Amino acid sequence: MYIPSLGSSDCWVKTLKTVHHLTPTFRPHDALGSHVRALHDILVDSGCKSKIWSAKSGEMPPSQSIQKFKIREEGQDLLIYQAAIGSSLADVALGHSAPLVVNYHNMTPAHFVDKWAPEMAQQLRRGRKQLVQLAERADLALTVSEYNASELREAGFKNILVIPVLMGLKTITDSSKDSNHETQGARWLFVGRMVPNKAQHDLVTALDAYRKLYDPKATLTLVGSGLPKYEEAIFELAKQLNLLEAIKIKRGITEIEKELEYQKADVYVSLSDHEGFGVPLLEAMSHGVPVVAFERAAIGETVGSGGLLLADKAPIEVAAAVYEVVSNSESKELLIRSGHQRVHDFDPEAISEQYLQALRPLLER
Repeated sequence: MYIPSLGSSDCWVKTLKTVHHLTPTFRPHDALGSHVRALHDILVDSGCKSKIWSAKSGEMPPSQSIQKFKIREEGQDLLIYQAAIGSSLADVALGHSAPLVVNYHNMTPAHFVDKWAPEMAQQLRRGRKQLVQLAERADLALTVSEYNASELREAGFKNILVIPVLMGLKTITDSSKDSNHETQGARWLFVGRMVPNKAQHDLVTALDAYRKLYDPKATLTLVGSGLPKYEEAIFELAKQLNLLEAIKIKRGITEIEKELEYQKADVYVSLSDHEGFGVPLLEAMSHGVPVVAFERAAIGETVGSGGLLLADKAPIEVAAAVYEVVSNSESKELLIRSGHQRVHDFDPEAISEQYLQALRPLLER
């Protein structure tokens, strides 16, 4: 991930405060971990002391186990709680008097996973209850979309700022992408955890319609792993539709391997029912992959005018939209240009500065 260094020589922080990031997990290559690491780096570059604390031991540096956590209660420290699921770290944040920022990444509504992962559903419900408690304690809430902000207001938060997620996107304009769908079939791509709210099952049925109506050689690549029972259900659905050879599931791939998937894709298709933002949508645009997405939750807010938004995700409707994008060179080029323009709205330097300005009053208090 590319995040610009703002340079410690230009430090604006006249403080000895230490910023403590409390995060349920710290995996540097997922959206939460990437954001936390980027915010940590920005603060360090700006002259702050910054530490990342994770609920799980043995996660990647620079995170440390919460078991070693210590804080000064006399105003020298600032807590940033990364809210994404119910966690014991919320109780840690609630148990101290230091200034508190809640950085909300959204929580999947529990009903999506009740059938597939009851324990996760319980943690998600716990997280929603903790949000209400955190609202009474927090000095500031940061979140990445207006959709998320509405959930924070519902939980009782008053002081809310919407700032896009920290990410480093480089617009790739190489026109040498291999586009040979006419001979090999159109290559659909979706990147995201294998969980019901991301609706990979709808992608499978849409691909089935597309192959029957337009392109019997079309394929779908799903990048990501998730709930085992849901993955099994996707496999069974693909088997029933005779699509096992047309669908590739890639788990645990590296960032370089993910880049290659974007480079090979003809179209990025998202039929997710719930997203608090949607980083892969912008990653696809940055790689010059046209985006077709079902407009739900914060997806329309993320895509803006950079992709084709669908009001209906019936398989036939999705298939027709994707075919128009893949087969019509004018439509495809228009979406690629629009996607590149949309990516420019998420300038990393500007977003980094927004985070610094949001935190500055608490750091200089």
